[in-house]
Amino acid sequence: MESKDLEQEISSLTAELLELKNEYATLDSSRFVELESLQARFDEFRKYSLLDSKKRLRDIAGRRTPKWYVVDIPFAYGATTPQTSSVEISVRPFVCTQMQSIYLITDEDPTHFPKVGDPLANSAVNSAGRYYPTTAYFATESTLKHSWNAITAMQPPVLGTSPNPAWHSNVIGELFSNYSSGGTDYRFVGWNYPDFDFEIKIANSGRRWTDDKIPAAAFYGASNNPLFLGHSGFVDANDRLEVTAHPTARPSSEPSINAQGICKFVFFGYEIDTPLILSDVFGY
Repeated sequence: MESKDLEQEISSLTAELLELKNEYATLDSSRFVELESLQARFDEFRKYSLLDSKKRLRDIAGRRTPKWYVVDIPFAYGATTPQTSSVEISVRPFVCTQMQSIYLITDEDPTHFPKVGDPLANSAVNSAGRYYPTTAYFATESTLKHSWNAITAMQPPVLGTSPNPAWHSNVIGELFSNYSSGGTDYRFVGWNYPDFDFEIKIANSGRRWTDDKIPAAAFYGASNNPLFLGHSGFVDANDRLEVTAHPTARPSSEPSINAQGICKFVFFGYEIDTPLILSDVFGY
């Protein structure tokens, strides 16, 4: 074969080889794109398959650790307007199983603690540092029950000496009444109990645990026990529990908050050591 013919053959083979390389590159590129698409679809399918298999909290893998969160909501003496506070959840999702609200008195002004139905009481003593419920409901219920038993037995109720001769005809009024004698106020046991209504929501997600204000008594179980939830509520990591406390309205002559203090709303439950976002797992 002549040199010229050989050069033409080599040139033809080189062109054919280049064409095959181009076809292969095009095919390889399309196959790569298709492979990426299939991989993405598989990952999406795997993700939702895993999520669908975890529709209950107990199915979420991860160590459970007991956890408390407390939302502190301070109130000044005589306050009447709602106050809002929040607490941030840690780096692990929190599951709430029970809740309760309490009131810590920080007021040290003795004029805010008049004598309570007892002329011998020391009016300079205050109750700073003491906790009591955020509602008078349970104290009222037990006191009225005791009062009725005392009335039927024709014995005076154990609430100190009542200046009001109409005790037997006005038990509920007595419980929350006050009297003045010689410039000294006498107040009965119901006077200093605060009463609140609460709103709860998950701050970042906007999910609300209450549709409106809920009376504090509804956040207790029987006999002042914590309220155990029939269905556990969860909050994702780095989200916030937000509580708004509304002082229950009273007559203008009485302050809604009779003692400066801190309303503490306590959430108890457990946190789960998992990287999952529970809102994604459960679809909200």
